[in-house]
This record gives sequence, C-alpha cells and structure tokens, in this order.
Amino acid sequence: SVALFRGLDEAHKRILTDPFDVVHCEAGDVVVREGDAGDRYYVVEKGEVRVFHHKNEREPALKQLCDLDLGETSAEYGVYTKSIAAGAGFGELALLHASPRNATVVCCGPCVLWALDRLDCKAALRRVHDGVIQKRVAFLREATLGGGDSTISLGSALKATDLARLAAEMATETFAKGEVIVRQGDTASQFFVVESGRVDVHVDQSFDPSQRAPRITDKNRTKSINEGGHFGELALLFSEL
Repeated sequence: SVALFRGLDEAHKRILTDPFDVVHCEAGDVVVREGDAGDRYYVVEKGEVRVFHHKNEREPALKQLCDLDLGETSAEYGVYTKSIAAGAGFGELALLHASPRNATVVCCGPCVLWALDRLDCKAALRRVHDGVIQKRVAFLREATLGGGDSTISLGSALKATDLARLAAEMATETFAKGEVIVRQGDTASQFFVVESGRVDVHVDQSFDPSQRAPRITDKNRTKSINEGGHFGELALLFSEL
C-alpha cells in the first residue's frame, strides 16, 4: 500500500526495505518538525501520527493534542490537518531533496515507524535500477528480428552498450488478466518483452476492420508467449505487429 513500492517485484522491494530503520515513539513525540531540513521518509507500522501546519490558524482549542478535531488548532504545532495510520507513509519529499519540512508530525500514543534515509534510498534505487537494466538486457539479447533465413538476434546485431541504452529507454507496463495489449488491425508502434506472466496471441482470420472489431476466442489463439518472450518487433522496423 506504500506508493514507494508500487510496480516493484518482491526482489526489488526487499532491496528498498533493507535500509529501513525501526523507530519507536511515545505519545507526544515529534517525528518531524515544520521548517526543519528533511532527510528521512517514514512508514507507520503501528499506531497513529497526526499532521499539523502553521497556516490558517485559529484560536487554539483548549484540548489535549490527540483530542483535537480536524481543523482545530494546537497552540504549539498549528492546525490539525490529517492523521496517518498503519500502512501509510509521510515525508517522501525528503527522499528527493533536502527541503524544509512543510508540516509537523506528532505521535498520538505508542508508535512503531520505519525510517528510510535519503542517501540510503538513492543507493538502493540505483541497485534496483541496475538490476532492472540487467534483466532487460538479458531479454533483449535473445530477442530476434525478421524470420526464416533472415532472422537475426539483437544480441548479435547490437553492442552491449547499445543493448543497455535500449533497455534504459524501456518502461514497465502492467496489464490485468484478459486485458488487451495490442489489437489486431491497429497501427503498431511498440515492441514488448514479457517480464513476467504469459500473453496469448489471437488472430481472427475473418476480421474486417470496416465491419467489426476482431474476435478473441480460444479457437483463434495461435500461440502463447511466456516470460522472456517478445512480440511487436516489426514495429521497430515497420508500422505493423
């Protein structure tokens, strides 16, 4: 549920979670303070934290900090704007640059947090990026263009540096089961490598684009492409699948 990990496989998630440190806090502890330089991103494992801003402040409410209602003002921390519970994170801008914190975050009761330092995050992301590039290069090296006697592999046609450059230009796309990736009759513009899962290829022999969309049935499935396979390579040379 943490945005930082969306789209990553389990191996890459482990690389990013390894540098996290466990932080134990008590009620009233300030995790980050508005105006301070930020260098860590936090994920709440247990407990609840509250977020306060020094803007649009009203007369401070005569309540304990954790008894405030949304929109009420703390004399010390400002307006209570939201709460963050287990499974959610905060402070992600600190992973990008050392800008001042734009809010104060305070614990309401005992909390267990996980903290990721900006430098550790950048190092982990480099490891993830390098791993993704290496995996894509391995797929591309086995990919072939053409057919019959004129078939060539990208691995033999391109230098290692060219394969790495091509891999870096590729982007990961995720598709649900049953979702159409490319449709018969449409102009092709992309080359695909199957990173995980399986795709099925269907050819509707009676398809007429002027009359109807192509049918997708078990009977017109011509082949399946598994992990490491590819399709749409002709789109790199011509505008067809």
